[in-house]
Amino acid sequence: EGEDFKKVLDYYKNDFFPKKRHLKFWKLFNEPDLFTNYMCSPKGNYEWAKAIYPILKEVIPDSVVLSPDIAVINEKTINWLKEFLDLGGKNYFDLLALHTYRDKPEIDRRSNSKDLEEDTKQIINLADKYNYKGDIWYTEGCFFADWSLPSLNIFPYKNHSDFGLSRNPPFTEDIQDNSLSSAYHVRTWVICLRYSDRIKMHLGWTYTKALDDLHVTPREVGVCVNAIARLL
Repeated sequence: EGEDFKKVLDYYKNDFFPKKRHLKFWKLFNEPDLFTNYMCSPKGNYEWAKAIYPILKEVIPDSVVLSPDIAVINEKTINWLKEFLDLGGKNYFDLLALHTYRDKPEIDRRSNSKDLEEDTKQIINLADKYNYKGDIWYTEGCFFADWSLPSLNIFPYKNHSDFGLSRNPPFTEDIQDNSLSSAYHVRTWVICLRYSDRIKMHLGWTYTKALDDLHVTPREVGVCVNAIARLL
């Protein structure tokens, strides 16, 4: 708020956004539910969205703006989203975006949520309650060995990666756990396909920068899962 906040908005309007007119899709905030400061609260995100959304639309009229995408879908984060919508957040995004990270699709041990499908239905019902009839996108959500198809010798990482393994056991590099991870990931895909009238996109999360020097460079063949799902 105040003069500092005005300077930030002026920077986006007069400098940053004009240089990025070639970009169509924009995210308001990434995984705000993981932090406890005011900016990451529902009210803080609402104030940010209310201020920046009209500026972005003015500079890039055909931009598509994604809502702040909560990191996981469970009882706590659904309440975060509800509070954001209660404040009027629906007026300041074009697509409702969410992340589906959890121990596995069937249960999230960190909350009282029992099933990703049940949580998905809650999200759809919440969107309907606030008269949001647009698309829902799952913009992140994988199990750190996602897109693994051992029978086809397809794995996302060329070498071992420690990323996420301590947070999301038991996903390691051996065949058994890659198979297990694949099953969890396919479970998420099946839910997306079942509710495809509302869920229009499911994106995993992989390293996409500096492909020549990262030890976890994804194999291009991994994208076959997207093609298979669309075919189904």
